[in-house]
Amino acid sequence: MTTSTSTSTTRTATTTMLLHDKPNTDNYINLLDAEANARVLFATDEFFATAENLLNASTEPRFDPNEYCEQGKVLDGWESRRRRDAGHDWCLVELGYRGTIEFFEIDTAFFTGNHAPRISIQGIDLSSNVNHHHQDNTPSLLLRKNLPGCQERLQRSNSGAGVRGTCMTKHEIDVASQILNDCAVAVGNNNKHDAKWHTLLPMTPLRPGYEETRLHYFQVVNVPSELRFTHLRLNYFPDGGVARWKAWGRICVDLKSKIKNFQNSNDGSNQDPNNPNPMMLELSSMELGGRGIQCSNQHYGVPSNLCRPKRGKDMGDGWETARHPDRPPIVKTDPVTGLVMNDLSDWCVLKLGVPTQRVERVLLDTAHFKGNYPESCMIEAGIVPVSLVNANTTNTANRNMDDATAAASLELVDDNVEWVPLLRRTKLAADSIFVYERIKGELEDFNNLSNNRVVCYVRVHIFPDGGLSRVRIYGTPFLSSLSSNGSNGVVASSSSSGPVGGDLMSYL
Repeated sequence: MTTSTSTSTTRTATTTMLLHDKPNTDNYINLLDAEANARVLFATDEFFATAENLLNASTEPRFDPNEYCEQGKVLDGWESRRRRDAGHDWCLVELGYRGTIEFFEIDTAFFTGNHAPRISIQGIDLSSNVNHHHQDNTPSLLLRKNLPGCQERLQRSNSGAGVRGTCMTKHEIDVASQILNDCAVAVGNNNKHDAKWHTLLPMTPLRPGYEETRLHYFQVVNVPSELRFTHLRLNYFPDGGVARWKAWGRICVDLKSKIKNFQNSNDGSNQDPNNPNPMMLELSSMELGGRGIQCSNQHYGVPSNLCRPKRGKDMGDGWETARHPDRPPIVKTDPVTGLVMNDLSDWCVLKLGVPTQRVERVLLDTAHFKGNYPESCMIEAGIVPVSLVNANTTNTANRNMDDATAAASLELVDDNVEWVPLLRRTKLAADSIFVYERIKGELEDFNNLSNNRVVCYVRVHIFPDGGLSRVRIYGTPFLSSLSSNGSNGVVASSSSSGPVGGDLMSYL
C-alpha cells in the first residue's frame, strides 16, 4: 500500500475461508445493502462506473453488449480506470447498521477482462460512547463532513451518488487516508472498544465474471466476539471492477441508548407513521435484533424478511411458502366466520429484539401478495421465564460459539416456551395492511405477566399457505432489565461495545 492510500491496520487473528458454495444466510442481514441504509462515502476512481452499484443488492448485475457511454463500455458495478500512476484504488462504505460480519460475497459478473484481480477488505467501528454536546460532532458525521467530495456525494442522494467519469486527485486521496486514520485515533482515545482498522479479508485473488466463476464467498472466522463494525473499506489491487459486494452479519444494538431515545420520544417527533403512539416500540424490528429463527416452509422467502424496515419492495422481499400439497380438492368456507374450513397451515417463529410483558399492537402487511396472500392468519406469543433469559444471555456472551452451536441453541425454543394466543385466526386480503390493537380488544391480554415472565417470541400461522411481506409487533419494552446493577430482567450492556448479551441479539 502506498502512502497516498494507506490506512493504519491492526492485523487480528482473523482467518477468512473461501467457501465453494453459498453459505446459509437466512439468519443474517446484508449490511452492505443500499436499502438497509448503507452508503458510499468515498471512492478513489469512478471513471467507468460508480461505487454505489456495489450496494444494489436487490438487483442482479445487468449487461447490454451494445450499451456504451462517453467513458466507454457500460458495466453494472464499480469500475476504475486502468491505473497508470502509483497506488491502488479503494472505496469506503458506511454501513446502515453497526454489526458483526460473518460472510462476504463478491460478484464479478460480466467483468471478464477487467475485473479487479485482487482485493482486500478492512473494517472499523467508529461508534462513540462519548456524550457529544453537538450531534454533528460524532465520528461518523465528522467523517462525512470532512472526506473530500463526501458532502456533495450525499447531497445528490441520501445513499450516495458518485459521478461516472471522475476520480480523486492524489492530494484528495492523501487527505482521505489521513482522515480515516485520525478518526480511528479519536474514537480509540474516547472509547473502551478497539477503534482500529481490522483486516477482514487479506489480499485475495478474484476470478473473472463468467457465469461459472463470478461468485466468491468468504467466511470470516476467529474474529473476537466483541468486534463490531460501522465502516468497511474495499481495496482493489491495483484497479478494475466488481459488480456486487455483500457483507452478511447481524445488527448490534446499544440497547440503553435505544431505550433512552424511546423514553424521551413523548413529544411525538420523528414518529413511525405505522406507530403513532410514541410509548410503543417496534419490538420485532430488525434494527433491534428481531429476526426469524424457525419455520415450516420458506420456499420463496425467509421469515427474517418480515422484520425488515420499510415496506417490502416486491414479493421476494417477504416470507412466502409453497402451495400446501395436502390442500383439499374443493375449498369450503364456514358460513358463520367466513374462514376456510381447513386447519392446514404454515408457520414461522420470530424472535423479538426486545422482550415485553404485553403486546399492544400488531401490524400485518401483505404488500405485493395479490394472488398468493394467506387466507387467514393467527399469532401466538412465546413466554419464557426471565431467569432463563438472563442465563442464556450470560452463557452466550461468555463463550465464542461457532455457527453450528449457535444455530442449535436457537432451534431449542419449544423446550422452554409457553405459547399463548395473541391474535385469533382472522381473515386477510391481497396487498393490504392490517392493524390489530389490544386496547380495542383485537389482541389477547396476558393478564399482566408477573415480573419473572416476558414475551420473547411470536409464532405466526398462515392458513393454508402463501406470503406475508411484514409482521410488526409493538409494545412497551421490559424496562426493569435496565436497572443500574443489571440484575433484573434482561442483561443490558452499559456500553455500545459490550458482548453479544449486551447487544440483546442472542438472549435465547
